[in-house]
Amino acid sequence: MEPTSLAGNASLWAPLSSPLFRLAAIVACLSFTGSFIVEFSAIWVLTTLTARADLIALAQSAAYACLMVLAIPCGVLSRAYDRRGLLLAMHLSYLVLLVTFLLFCQSDQRETGVVITLIFLFGANAASTASVWQVFAPDLAHTRHTGQAVTLFLTIYNLSRLCGPAIGGLVMMAAGPIATLSLVAGLFALTAILLVKLPRPAETWTPGRRTVQAFREAASYILQSRNLQLLSLCSLLYACLGSVIWALLPTISRTRLDGMPITFGLLTSSLGLGSLLIAHFIPALLRHFHARSLLRSALVGLSVGGLLLDQASTVAPACLACLWIGSCWFIGVTIFGIVARQIAPSADRAQAVTVYLVAFSLGMTVGGSGWGSIAEQFGQRTAIVTGAILLLIGAFTTIRLLPHASVPQEETR
Repeated sequence: MEPTSLAGNASLWAPLSSPLFRLAAIVACLSFTGSFIVEFSAIWVLTTLTARADLIALAQSAAYACLMVLAIPCGVLSRAYDRRGLLLAMHLSYLVLLVTFLLFCQSDQRETGVVITLIFLFGANAASTASVWQVFAPDLAHTRHTGQAVTLFLTIYNLSRLCGPAIGGLVMMAAGPIATLSLVAGLFALTAILLVKLPRPAETWTPGRRTVQAFREAASYILQSRNLQLLSLCSLLYACLGSVIWALLPTISRTRLDGMPITFGLLTSSLGLGSLLIAHFIPALLRHFHARSLLRSALVGLSVGGLLLDQASTVAPACLACLWIGSCWFIGVTIFGIVARQIAPSADRAQAVTVYLVAFSLGMTVGGSGWGSIAEQFGQRTAIVTGAILLLIGAFTTIRLLPHASVPQEETR
């Protein structure tokens, strides 16, 4: 098969030549870092209240359930209204949720159900924010750098995944959850200030567009695009199989390693570091290999990484396994993100990206809950080995669903 033409010849860092994209990248990095610190803190508080793998996995799935429900509405609203204003409103609401979580942490009575509910609400806000950023940020780069902008945006996301849990783990261990959440509140306040300073690009805002009309156009495009349907099914299966690692990671850290908050932070950060290490090579990989070949390699790599993580009995080899897993995961997610933008005309790009996110989040939600139940009933090792086998099978079956994509004329000029 011919190498994919999704990447173009520019450097990964080329989108940063746009001042708007550069400012948006800084704001998004702060936003995502705060979100990952909160996610880490909430899940760690949950592990102190229960050791049940299914409940902890359910909490992980709750965040993706929010993304599944909210991605399309947020994508449509981001097409119909000022995206900067939407992001500002979302960050201000996040500050309200943080105050609620702070009050909960100061309470003497901490219920598992309350923590899961808070994780769901945090996930709803983070999902809304990520959906708008996913559409908003790449459009701020020059059109000839769209592929690199998608990859770089995912790199920023994974840089935050690297920094967030590590910062959260250190602050949690040194000063406790209240200090950790206070730090996040400061990050989100700074993010809101920078969002106000971010200009509203005319080409990414359609004033006066009616919401009902935007939803109708979105539904029409989804029903008519076979490529989008195939991409959604492929990403759903990828997420469902790969979620075995994400669902069980908190339990593995708590029960099989030393059980310290910094350990969970290091494992999560290793996933982000693996993504960062491979990100620089993504454009070159896309120029020399077909997207399907890379997706197959990612699935095989995830299978191997899961088995390595299962065999790890100390923190160092577990972090190395997560480093490998993060690299493989990033390859697959990047391919889906780029293909989702390339199979759609410019006017329908927001719908394509958000539908892919819905399918991906559905896979993470169903998969995470399922793997948690399997681990609770049959043990962590059984769940991980079963997931590794299914990932290998998926490497030679699900990749056939990935549609071919080429760079539209408007992006090759």
